[in-house]
Amino acid sequence: MTFSEKLNYLLELSGASNAELARASGIDPSQVSRLRGGTRNIPKRIHTIELMSEFFAGLCIGDYQRSSLADTIGDKKLLTDRSAHYTADVLCSWLRSKQSDSSARLDHFMRSFEDYDRSVRTSNALTGNEHPLHVVTTYGYEGNEGRRTAVADVINYLVNSDTPGEVYILSDENLHWLAQDKGFSDSLIESMVKLAEKGFTVKRIVSPLRDSVSAIEALDRWMPIYMTGALTSFHYPRMRDGLFRRFMIVSPGNFTLSSCALGDQHECASTYVSYEPAVIEDDTRFFNSYLSKCAPLAEPYIYERDPVTFSGHLLDFHSISSDGISKWMGMTCNVVPPSIINRLEQNYTDPDSMKIISVFRSIQEAFEKNLDDGNRFIEIIRLFSAEQVLRGEAQLTPSLLLPDSSRCYTVEEYRQHLAYILSMMEKHPNYYVLVDVGDMTENELHLKDGKLALLVRTTTPFTIFSTSEHSTLSAVQEYLMLQATRYGSSMVIQRRHTMEKLQNLINHLS
Repeated sequence: MTFSEKLNYLLELSGASNAELARASGIDPSQVSRLRGGTRNIPKRIHTIELMSEFFAGLCIGDYQRSSLADTIGDKKLLTDRSAHYTADVLCSWLRSKQSDSSARLDHFMRSFEDYDRSVRTSNALTGNEHPLHVVTTYGYEGNEGRRTAVADVINYLVNSDTPGEVYILSDENLHWLAQDKGFSDSLIESMVKLAEKGFTVKRIVSPLRDSVSAIEALDRWMPIYMTGALTSFHYPRMRDGLFRRFMIVSPGNFTLSSCALGDQHECASTYVSYEPAVIEDDTRFFNSYLSKCAPLAEPYIYERDPVTFSGHLLDFHSISSDGISKWMGMTCNVVPPSIINRLEQNYTDPDSMKIISVFRSIQEAFEKNLDDGNRFIEIIRLFSAEQVLRGEAQLTPSLLLPDSSRCYTVEEYRQHLAYILSMMEKHPNYYVLVDVGDMTENELHLKDGKLALLVRTTTPFTIFSTSEHSTLSAVQEYLMLQATRYGSSMVIQRRHTMEKLQNLINHLS
């Protein structure tokens, strides 16, 4: 949406007039008219947009208004956090955003990703029919409603089973049958979470996603199952012509469900479910053969389950020789002075912590080698003020990967970290550090251009989503570059300003 479209939407939703908005934001009513008509660009003064956001936040307090805002902006937290402060912050960010649909969708996903609570259930699980298996072993279902009934039957069959196992899902066809019934879609995801909690694991194959919006929507839809750690997704890396499509669910030793369709069909062809062992074995072989030709799509790494593997994946990321960009919640973990790493080694002596610190040291080496190879790397960081450090409120960023993550910087440690970043910028002209003044979204993202992206959930459970799917990479690339250039000046100028800020803060702490 353009700025004028957003402004018209908010005025209609709130029922406010041009004159009321003009008075609240300190501008002329004629300017509001030009902004609404698109003949005037977005106001250059951030304060004007902030006043507009506060005005609309004070008016949009009804249930319908909150629901509409949450759907339009894509921030589900608007339904639970109704404070004027939070609403105004969200509206300000949205009004200022110049993102495309895919970049905005990623922004909305990261917001909900941080706030996702896997203990919350939004719907009832699926309930299916119980078939007399001693009489018939194969069943047919017709159309979209039949497909939903078939899926409900087989998933319910597994939910009620006593022995967990594997579930294979192949879906490279039109998902209209799923999207047209949101209640069913929500119930399906909940039932899949129940399977994960019973000990089932899920492998899922999808066709190449045709655009960035679809990629992020798919990630969002499957997030509850990803967060259980039971789901691994794959994609076939080559685009086909889209004519012939197949959908199947296989649970080895239990059943197989399958159907075929043409790519542009919105009404499903007949769906068949078989409990015949020989048919199940054939479809299991088919799925595994297909899987051998696929690449990983998205894989979660959850810190609490395996901290060492979690930190090791960060090293795998930095071992890739490529340009890259990272957006941090605080200070960078890629450029940390050896003195701080040495101090961590003295304080953490348990085996897992020692392994993590060893990985952490290797990340520093891999990061600098990447710079030495001529690759450009951009880091967006958020600085602590001298006052925060003196009050003991500046969390020591490198300790976040260790069991006790509550440790804060001493004044000397923080000064050393700032000085080390500055020295790396002076040594490597291809190393750009940009300072976030605190108005960006609360999330972390890391990208190696065209190769790998890490989407980081910084709240509990601390989770990394790793993906190499090209449409998702494109969305992350666009989103991060918009974040890096959002303040208007070139990155070269911002880099120079960052070096001045670092030096001034070092002087203030000395």
